[in-house]
Amino acid sequence: MCKVREQLLSIVRAWYGGPYKRHGEVHHTDDTQPWLWHEGNGKGKIVTEILCRSILLDGALDFYATKQGCNGIFDLGHDWSCWKVLAVEYNTATEKGP
Repeated sequence: MCKVREQLLSIVRAWYGGPYKRHGEVHHTDDTQPWLWHEGNGKGKIVTEILCRSILLDGALDFYATKQGCNGIFDLGHDWSCWKVLAVEYNTATEKGP
């Protein structure tokens, strides 16, 4: 888990992947999909630490700084032509008043 922007946003976990052995566009990406959060060849990878390292001090994600694309950043799917999904589970907190 990592905290973003003075702990107003906490990234609980992040996953990068897609439906097993699928090629082409992924149409259904809601949280009820059975393939979400699965790990392994042709499935996906937990990328929480990588995502947290990509967050700048202002809370913005900077994925394209290295110009290598998500497959390169997350080191997954180079030979897997499926469109992939980055799923992020997070919590938010409101600022506390005086």
